[in-house]
Amino acid sequence: MTVATVVAIAAALVAVAVAVMSYRALRQARATMRTLEVEIERGKATFDEVVAHEAEQRGADLERTLALARAESMAALAEDQRRFAEERRTDVAERERDASEKLAESLIAAQHDVEMRIGEWTADLSRLQDLIRTEGITTVFSETLVSAKTAQTLAGDLGIRSAVLDPIEGLSDRTAGQDYLSLMHHNLHALENADGCR
Repeated sequence: MTVATVVAIAAALVAVAVAVMSYRALRQARATMRTLEVEIERGKATFDEVVAHEAEQRGADLERTLALARAESMAALAEDQRRFAEERRTDVAERERDASEKLAESLIAAQHDVEMRIGEWTADLSRLQDLIRTEGITTVFSETLVSAKTAQTLAGDLGIRSAVLDPIEGLSDRTAGQDYLSLMHHNLHALENADGCR
């Protein structure tokens, strides 16, 4: 065997050994690749689970936060409404109290005015009654366009007569068919009867 043959055999053996080692390395690399792919898939699955769990956890936290915010908002709104209602009640009560005070003051002033006028009217009525008695007046007259009750009451209190004169300021239903002269005749007749004239 020649050196060239030996070298060729040795080269062939080395080539076979390299091929066998390459094959084993390739098989081991494929096995490692499959293992890595499985691990990557497992890692992806674990990652997806963690993300899903985290999303669920965050969602639950967000729901709790929103519920708390809603409850706090409702409580704040209820407090604002209570405070507004209380302020409104206080305002209404103050206005009512002020109005009551003003009304009471107005009533007292009106009562005072009425009492003063009644006092003045009583004094006027007393002077009128004295005048009727001292002058010997026999009849108290009233007008057709106003109520005769005051004149009748005064006449009744003094025991004298009451009569009605028409001031001819306007025609009423009672005097609608009359004219100026007929109304003046009626007034003259009432005056003659009152003083006993003829």
